[in-house]
Amino acid sequence: MDWLIKFGWIVFLAAVAASFYIILALRPLLQRYALAQPNIRSSHKIATPQGGGFAVIAATVIVIVGTSALFSGIGNHSLWLVLAATLFIAIVGDFEHVLTANRRRANSESS
Repeated sequence: MDWLIKFGWIVFLAAVAASFYIILALRPLLQRYALAQPNIRSSHKIATPQGGGFAVIAATVIVIVGTSALFSGIGNHSLWLVLAATLFIAIVGDFEHVLTANRRRANSESS
């Protein structure tokens, strides 16, 4: 646990940087396939890409795996189980966003 006190800020900055660059890489895809159209309940006025949370989850997993590789012995089975469950929930949520956005787009094109 001493490594966390010494290097915790580096781990945090690595997660932030990874998330930032993953969002930059995914943005064109999200704008094309996961665009949320504003409706009565929306707080935004223009179409907004959804799915940026996937980048945050991916960055978290990347940093956890990286720190586990660099500092052997810090990972345990509970941590990996929680990360696997989190990744599963994130993937299901992103599929739901894409399917909902595609359904809305198909409905608006057919009207």
